[in-house]
Amino acid sequence: MVLQWSPLRVAVYLAASVLFLLVGVWMVADGAVKGWFVVAIGALCTFVLGAALVRPNRLVLDADGLTTVRSLGRRWHARWRECGPFEATVSSMQYVTRPLVVFDCEKPMPRKQDLTGHHHPDRNATLPQTYGLPAAELADLLNRYRAAAPGDVSET
Repeated sequence: MVLQWSPLRVAVYLAASVLFLLVGVWMVADGAVKGWFVVAIGALCTFVLGAALVRPNRLVLDADGLTTVRSLGRRWHARWRECGPFEATVSSMQYVTRPLVVFDCEKPMPRKQDLTGHHHPDRNATLPQTYGLPAAELADLLNRYRAAAPGDVSET
């Protein structure tokens, strides 16, 4: 099973980013020096969201384990037997709250892969997003895959 964000959602963000870029170009054409900053931010967002539309972040679930694949190709894989139970939680960082799925893993995500900035004090791994599902539904799905995995997987 492969889970990913809705392409429509990414396309809406991409359209907003292109609009931001065009406003920056208009500002530069009008002589505003600050327009270059707007162009730079708009171009960066357009590039990243364009990559996300062509090669979206995805979560691949199979009998062996789970694999996260980022837009630019970085992968992280863990076997079900290496993962503790999955739990839905809400993390807040300053004024931003975000639903997360956290778990324990013998092979935690590399620091560069875990770009969430949100960490649960009792767990050592966090999925970078919920891939279009509510966090509780994703945690339940992952726990069902984990329980169905071949081999001895305990509910610690």
